[in-house]
Amino acid sequence: MVRHRREGVRDIVGLIVRRPDPIRREADDELASVIEERTARLVERGMPLEEARAEAIRCIGGSLSDARDRVRQSATRRERVMSILEWLDGVRADLRYAMRGLAREPLFSAFAVLTLALGIGANAAMFDIVDKLLVRGPAGVRDANRVVRLYWSMQQPAGETTTMAAFDPHVYANLLVEARDFSGLAMYSDPYPGRVLGEGTGARIVSSATATANLMSVLGARPALGRFFTADEQLPESHALVAVLGYGVWQGDFAGDSTIVGRTVTISSRKYTVVGVAPKSFTGAGLNRVDVWLPLPTATGPASRHWGQGSSSGPAIVARLRPGVTFDDASHDATRAFQTSYDGGDKRMAAGKISVAPLHFGPDGTESTEASIARWLAGLAAIVLLAACANIVNLLLVRASRQRRELAVRMALGASRARLIRLLLAGALLLATIGGAAGLAVAFVTGTVVRRVLLPDVDWASGPVDERALFVSLGIALVTGIVIGVLPALRAGRTNVPAALKAGAREGHGNRSTLRNVLLLAQAAFAMLLLVGAGLFVRSLEHVRHLDLGVQADSVVMVQLRRQLIPPQATDSDRALEQRRRDMFASAMLERIAASPAVAHAAAAVGTPFNNAYAIPLHLPGRDSLPRMTGGFGDPDVSAVSADYFATMGTRLLRGRVFENSDRAGSEPVAVVSETMARVLWPGADALGQCLLVGRSKSCTRVVGIVQDVRRSRIRENPLMHYYLPLAQSTLDSPDLLVRPRGSISAAIPALKALLQHIDPTITYVAAGTLQERIDPQTRTWRIGAMMFSLFAGLALVVAAVGTFSVVAYLVQQRQHEIGVRIALGARATDVVTLMVRGAVGVTVLGVVTGTVLALIAGRFAEPLLFETSARDPVVVGGVAAVLVVVSLLASAIPALSAGRVDPMTALRED
Repeated sequence: MVRHRREGVRDIVGLIVRRPDPIRREADDELASVIEERTARLVERGMPLEEARAEAIRCIGGSLSDARDRVRQSATRRERVMSILEWLDGVRADLRYAMRGLAREPLFSAFAVLTLALGIGANAAMFDIVDKLLVRGPAGVRDANRVVRLYWSMQQPAGETTTMAAFDPHVYANLLVEARDFSGLAMYSDPYPGRVLGEGTGARIVSSATATANLMSVLGARPALGRFFTADEQLPESHALVAVLGYGVWQGDFAGDSTIVGRTVTISSRKYTVVGVAPKSFTGAGLNRVDVWLPLPTATGPASRHWGQGSSSGPAIVARLRPGVTFDDASHDATRAFQTSYDGGDKRMAAGKISVAPLHFGPDGTESTEASIARWLAGLAAIVLLAACANIVNLLLVRASRQRRELAVRMALGASRARLIRLLLAGALLLATIGGAAGLAVAFVTGTVVRRVLLPDVDWASGPVDERALFVSLGIALVTGIVIGVLPALRAGRTNVPAALKAGAREGHGNRSTLRNVLLLAQAAFAMLLLVGAGLFVRSLEHVRHLDLGVQADSVVMVQLRRQLIPPQATDSDRALEQRRRDMFASAMLERIAASPAVAHAAAAVGTPFNNAYAIPLHLPGRDSLPRMTGGFGDPDVSAVSADYFATMGTRLLRGRVFENSDRAGSEPVAVVSETMARVLWPGADALGQCLLVGRSKSCTRVVGIVQDVRRSRIRENPLMHYYLPLAQSTLDSPDLLVRPRGSISAAIPALKALLQHIDPTITYVAAGTLQERIDPQTRTWRIGAMMFSLFAGLALVVAAVGTFSVVAYLVQQRQHEIGVRIALGARATDVVTLMVRGAVGVTVLGVVTGTVLALIAGRFAEPLLFETSARDPVVVGGVAAVLVVVSLLASAIPALSAGRVDPMTALRED
């Protein structure tokens, strides 16, 4: 066997490497023949032999060695051309043979092409996503691997370390002066989807971001038109109303007008002068679409060393590393500059540290969820391709076994082992090429779906299949073709010609193939791994969907209004009068909406969950400070709400009462607190009737009710202290409108918009959507995990089932004679079926065990992506194992049933 394997390898190498010695010998023989022929003719004319030989050599030009070199080169070129033509003829013949073979077996061909298309297409699509997130970085960023985000870390009173990407502008000003390992630093804010572009019926919500004047130069981008901001335009005292339009807005809203620079546009009721257009698909240091860029007011010189405390909200800093500077070097340098620039007396701030990380990291200093999911999806796609290759190799091995006599006949007629290997490799490469071409369509569809689900706000610079993905697809197809073709080709090269020619039905002794069993085991293990992952993500998604957030987010419509701005030249009295008029409109608006028959409840609130958060200094009589909670950053969150707020949001009242219309300005100040706040501030005591000192007020705000905890900003967060004040008794303004419709939400939203604009003529734009829409981005991890794992796992399960079916069907056909003998000797049909099924199911069980081990190992890394689900969930692992074994049993039992119906007389007569 070893000798045959070596011969097969030498045959494959011989297809590529040719020895030139025969060519040289033929060239030398040809040259010698020419010289001898001319010498003989000259001798016949009477010339002496030696002179004739010299004249013959002279006639061919130059010396004998020169002539020999020319003839050799000519012969080599001729041989090379002939070899290429012969090789091309052979390839054409091989491809014609392969196409005829595929046409003869359409079911096998269709399944093989579909399997390869799904495997290759999924990998091409995942390459595009990973390439965008982890390799190329945001569009327009030069040398993205040298551009980093900055993070600062500070230890909280509760003991945990908080890491944030938000910075005090004074930190940025000092880093500009004192940090030495950066060639440039810029400050920017994340896109804010709340500004209105345009006026009247043509107005629409756009995504805007603010940035310092040097952002484009730090990132290495150049405007498509005009310029970016100047340093003077970002000074706080300049009040410069200038804007840079995003490329998409310039093309879509302004038809790519090249004269747009210098014109004014209306953004949130203010007139801005357009100074430039950003490059195509430019999104700054992030990936989310930016429609409008505005200046970020910040000081440009060194700031006072006594700057304020850190904040969880604020602009971020992006920097470009100097050549040769590592991430650790930059972190130490930035920390030194951070610590030496502050002497404000806060020890926690003075001990803060700054770190740097790649652009695909999130706001907490760890790799973003999207990037982590992209890595996992790429791994899943690779596993699916491996499973597909294992399946196709198994099918090709079965197919090659059926062709054994044909290959033996070819070898007996003179075909070399290398020729047969090339023949089978050509078929595998043809199969992979067709699968790769079909995979481009799969990549386009898969890439589009994943983009919309995983990164819906990203401004993609190209389609799901660009030139890089195209080359990767071709490369994957080529490698796949070689992988699936080499093993069957090598086995065919070891064919024993005499034995194969004499083989007949009696050869069906059921020889076992270790390779086939290993491939079946690998398919089962891959399917087990993917099915366990799918089960874990599905359970995580179910836990997320049934999580009690404290609000019924899918039943509440949040309405945000944009009104005409009060002119800056208005007097204080005019401003006060206009504000009172708008307050009256707001009160009347809420009453009109609540009275509508299509509305069950309506409320107004400042500080709504998953939207915005506010805090007012809070004290308790007789206490110097309030307890701090893990995950909190200071004072408890506060919301100012109208009377019907809790019924609108679906937040349960646990004790006491909620607000009433009588809780207005001038009446007794009251508050409602969350369950956690009641437990933390008054442990072992009744919170009802307790006194709160809100802000600078010296008068008590009495607690009148306790409501359930509400998730404030994240699905994954510990319960925090939170209290509510009546909107009429609060200083917080600009409330959002919250509506719970009686019927369909999709029908209620347009009616609400029309009603609001009819009630208040100062409203310029109405944005309305369910509260669930603000939560959905946080569930994206589990949704895409469940969807993609389930899709890939289903594909792997089908591949494993078809692989088991085809192998058992082949074994039944191969062992017809043996089965006939067993039945003739008294074996029952059930015994024969059990015999055929037992081997396949046994291999599957081993694959399940192997896959379980792999799943448990991988689960340690995937557990952070799960939600309230253990990676070792016995229900998921046990259920998946049972499903896989049952599928294997069915896939092997269907062809095995035909073994029980074998006619022993027919089988024994066959030879």
